[in-house]
Amino acid sequence: MNYIFGMFILIAGFILAPPAVASDLIVSRAALEDPAGTLTIADVAGREFTLIGPTLSRGLTDSVHWLRLRVRAPAKGNEVVLFIRQPFLNEVRLYEADAGAPSGWKTRVTGNHYAFGARDRARNSLGFVVSVAPSGATYYLRLKTRSSSQLTVEALEPAEAERVDDQFDLMAVFFVTAMLLLLSWALHSYLLDRLPVVGLFALHQAMYTLYGVAITGYLAPFIPAGLPPGVMDWIIVVAYCGSNFATVLFCRELFKPYQPPQLVMRGLDLLLCVFPLQLAAIVSGHIFLAMVSNLVLVRVTWWYFVATTFTLRSESTPSRRSLRFFFVAVAFIFTLFWIANRSTPASLRGNTSYGRQVLIINGLIIGSIFAMILNTRSRRLQQEAQRAALESQAKSEFLAMVSHEIRTPLNALVGFSGMARTATDPARIDQYLAILEQSSRSLMELVNDILDMSKIEAGRMEFETVPFNLRQLVAGLEEQYRPLADRKMLAFQVGVAEDVPTWVLGDPLRLRQILANLLANAVKFTESGAVSCTVSQAGRPAEGGRPLVRFEVRDTGIGIPENGRTLLFQPFRQLDPTISRKFGGTGLGLAIVRNLTEMMKGSLTVDSRIGAGSCFAVELPLWETEPAPDGRLAPAVAPAPRAVLVVEDNGFNRRLLGDILDSWGQEVTLAEDGLQALQFMEQRRFDLVLLDIRMPDIDGIEVARRIRRREEERDETPVPVIAITADADATTRDACHAAGINGVLAKPVVPEQLAQAMAAFGGETAAPPPGGEPQLDAQTRNDLASNPERARQYREMLLQDIDGELRSLQTALERDDRSGLVRAAHTLKGLCGHLANREPAELAAWLQRHAPSARPEQLQPVVEKLMKRMKGGYP
Repeated sequence: MNYIFGMFILIAGFILAPPAVASDLIVSRAALEDPAGTLTIADVAGREFTLIGPTLSRGLTDSVHWLRLRVRAPAKGNEVVLFIRQPFLNEVRLYEADAGAPSGWKTRVTGNHYAFGARDRARNSLGFVVSVAPSGATYYLRLKTRSSSQLTVEALEPAEAERVDDQFDLMAVFFVTAMLLLLSWALHSYLLDRLPVVGLFALHQAMYTLYGVAITGYLAPFIPAGLPPGVMDWIIVVAYCGSNFATVLFCRELFKPYQPPQLVMRGLDLLLCVFPLQLAAIVSGHIFLAMVSNLVLVRVTWWYFVATTFTLRSESTPSRRSLRFFFVAVAFIFTLFWIANRSTPASLRGNTSYGRQVLIINGLIIGSIFAMILNTRSRRLQQEAQRAALESQAKSEFLAMVSHEIRTPLNALVGFSGMARTATDPARIDQYLAILEQSSRSLMELVNDILDMSKIEAGRMEFETVPFNLRQLVAGLEEQYRPLADRKMLAFQVGVAEDVPTWVLGDPLRLRQILANLLANAVKFTESGAVSCTVSQAGRPAEGGRPLVRFEVRDTGIGIPENGRTLLFQPFRQLDPTISRKFGGTGLGLAIVRNLTEMMKGSLTVDSRIGAGSCFAVELPLWETEPAPDGRLAPAVAPAPRAVLVVEDNGFNRRLLGDILDSWGQEVTLAEDGLQALQFMEQRRFDLVLLDIRMPDIDGIEVARRIRRREEERDETPVPVIAITADADATTRDACHAAGINGVLAKPVVPEQLAQAMAAFGGETAAPPPGGEPQLDAQTRNDLASNPERARQYREMLLQDIDGELRSLQTALERDDRSGLVRAAHTLKGLCGHLANREPAELAAWLQRHAPSARPEQLQPVVEKLMKRMKGGYP
């Protein structure tokens, strides 16, 4: 490409350089127009001609024109070349006096309708070689051509004519070579990449190259003799119209990644429709009409391209700004050429072959700028390919590490499960079971990390904003990682500054995941010394005035080299392959930490020295808030006995859930699929349903819908339903809540989480009090059990507050006040958290999460369902 652009600069120099001035032997020029084309040489020889300058300008006409030339003899010899600079003229016939001819005139003809081998001179330019008497001679030229053109004739000595032809040929070498180089580059690029936009650029360059070599006369030697006279006209006009057609095709494909409006693309389609009409005009013999239409179309097209660049809606390579600059520059240069061509004196246009130079330089400018655009895009594709290769290599290394990390706990699971089956010593069996539990949890954490990274890369990571106890979260992490630090004889310190609020708004699950990854790395890579975690106010607000909370995790471990920090937060990468062999791990932890921090509008910095340790600092915007009504975690104890229906198609999972529930003293019924579950529910009443989502025949979502539909039809008390699924993302949760499912648990099921869910959603299902009004949850009833009157007053106040917020919710929905909807839903979620049935709180949480983006027709049914539940539609 650099060679092509260098060649383009040299071409520009040749174009702008003034040509050598030839010594013209013509004494006078005169012209006569023959509109009907019926005059003969005998007719015009006696008529009066009009004196003209060096160039006969025909304009937009099909008339035949006669030119009378009076030529003086050269200084040496008598041979003169009547030199015609326009090689695209159809027919130029020479008449010279000859007493021996029957009519007294000898005639010869040339033009692009005639074979190249029949010319007087084997050169690309047209002309005749004549002998001039010492006293001079008079010659007549008859011009008949379809295109609007000029006729510039000079009488030159043969050596002078050769010199002028050589100058034209020298320019042609650069012109044609540059256009062919661009065409070769385009074809080579298309064969390599097979991209449609590159193929269309090759088509554009082929059409313009064909037009350039045809209009300059350099195609004439390659046209076989014996073809119809209009072949050259067809080639020129089809190439001229086709070059604009190919330009529109190319630009249409070029604009697609930027997503212009559909109306703009239809405008380009309309421009493309002109080309078939032009072909029809050419075939029917109206070449002049096709040429004029394309002349107008070119001017319209380029400024339409400029307007299109201002409507692009997406970014690509090159940028929209660069693309806009390219097209504005081309349209501006075109406009300058058009203005200059119209304002240049006819003598200058005729004597310098200015028109041909303008045509070819236009093609070179277009081709060069298009090539620059494609070259930019090609470099971007190469960079993406290199990046993809590096990512592929990193993922291969990651798979190797994951294989090792998975095989380690799997080896323990397979080995110790067999040993536990044959062991008889109770103490040894307990050791084996502890190892099996730890290996299972390690395997689950690894799978969770991989799934989280895939969600982050796919843009499907969901966050929630709920009140949570920050000090309690940090204390839980201390309880988890202190034993690990003690095992390595490390000092472990955790501190929360006094000015840090206890209750904040944020995502506790993701914050815990961030800090857990940092603490796990700190303990893992520290052999001696200390690990600490401190929480403080950042001292500066985040954007929007939100307070920043700073979390610092320090260690005295191996440290991180300066040149390795760019790879530190990349997924599937580790600074040194020996790290995974010595310390284990997949290299996903810090990548997850960075992505979660950025997605939570926070920042992550690292300060480290080799051998001295590291400090990772996370700053997150967290609002201080009031304590959540249900902020206390449910104790991980066995729930009270009740009748539980387990619906699970997998035999192992069904057996596991059944055994866990049996160990808690529950009355368990096992169903293999949804149809069997519905049959069991027809036979008896259950206190709780544990429902798998993905099952054959009918899935868990449909089962839940049928359960709720039957309860409404029979006016039965709704049974709590807890979904158990491996796809616990926001989409699945929303589908579950819409189907009437009370809660969602992610697989694999952890007994502690199952116990908490049963305590939260599977509360007592006694008959409702008179009027069907909502009951308080078990925790609140226990707190107020010593004072029944106070419990009654509290329930009345709670229901009044809920009723007021429901009215606010309905008003906000009617006014489409999204911020009001969020506020009311957030308040309702907290208030309904004190109720025995968890469904209203879940509905309110759904509204809080989706009110900013959901459509009104999506929000209306949820609001109606929430209000129905609060009006006695559940116990």
